[in-house]
Amino acid sequence: MKKAFSIFIMDVTNSSKFENGLELTNYLSFWEKTLNEMKGFFNISAKHRMGDEIICVVDNHYTALMISYYMIYNWKYKDFMPYFGIALGERDGEITDIDVWNHPIIKKARQANEKIKKDANRESLIALEVPSNFTPLAIDLDILFTLQTNLIINQTDKQREILGLYSLLNSQKKIADLLNKRPPTISNHFKKGHVEIILRTSENILSYLRMGQIKCISEETEKDVEHLTTISTEFEEVNQQIKEYLLMRLRGVQ
Repeated sequence: MKKAFSIFIMDVTNSSKFENGLELTNYLSFWEKTLNEMKGFFNISAKHRMGDEIICVVDNHYTALMISYYMIYNWKYKDFMPYFGIALGERDGEITDIDVWNHPIIKKARQANEKIKKDANRESLIALEVPSNFTPLAIDLDILFTLQTNLIINQTDKQREILGLYSLLNSQKKIADLLNKRPPTISNHFKKGHVEIILRTSENILSYLRMGQIKCISEETEKDVEHLTTISTEFEEVNQQIKEYLLMRLRGVQ
């Protein structure tokens, strides 16, 4: 049976203006290593190549976007944000070498990435190519991505920090303890940074991709309800594994 997967091709905004090219290269290598070390949780292959580009292929229709969100929320350089062209597909077998792996979905991810790159206003940090058999949403995904990008780009440094931490900890109290700050201070940044609406929008889009994967599988096979429930359970497990691992890698929190 074919396996559902997703792919992102990531670039860095205005990377040519980054003063210390080696610093940026090292940071991208850090993310490449971080992504590949997630192989203990699920099938994933990431490669830093072509200057400031990272390509990543991972199991399930939703995981590439999920990881992209966490990278955006926790990105170190506010003036040089990452942007992601994402596509979804199905494959046979495993990916042994991403450098020589050839699949039509790579072209779609590249086209999505180029769509952002050619936008002079850079209104969105994410462009997603959704399969034609997915149920259409009532609102265009591009609008939701643009809304999120606008809110994130206009955050202060502290608001962005709270967004990143809350995406991983899901608790204002834990953030206050970690940063040694008073809870009202964290709450103020949380509200003014529109953290709740950013994350709720992400959750809804990811759930849409999860349901799209379930729909594809149920149409192509005769999988029972128990198997489809397993997909939903796996979604929650994958999300939690990514959160815990990034907390350890980014903050040293065990």
